[in-house]
Amino acid sequence: MKKATFTEKQPDYRYFPLADGKADIFIYSYIGESTETTDESETTVYEYDMNEFRVPQNLITEDMVRDNPMKYLEYKPVSPPTDHERLEAMEQAFMEFVSEVL
Repeated sequence: MKKATFTEKQPDYRYFPLADGKADIFIYSYIGESTETTDESETTVYEYDMNEFRVPQNLITEDMVRDNPMKYLEYKPVSPPTDHERLEAMEQAFMEFVSEVL
């Protein structure tokens, strides 16, 4: 989650289906507004807590987000383990196996 500012109010969420079967999802939680003044103008700035992530559309559908957008404000997609993490797990399992055999 991060803080973001906009010059226009944001919806609770934006859901963008992608051609590859995934979706870009943006969640906005309104914090407040302030006014920024320059020599030439005054601008209202809207502040939000925000989360953005990409997931398969069949994992999180737009209906799910529409029903409760704030459920996804702190959502973090689970990423597959790296090759290094997989190798460490295999080494650990091998060492456990060897210690049981001996």
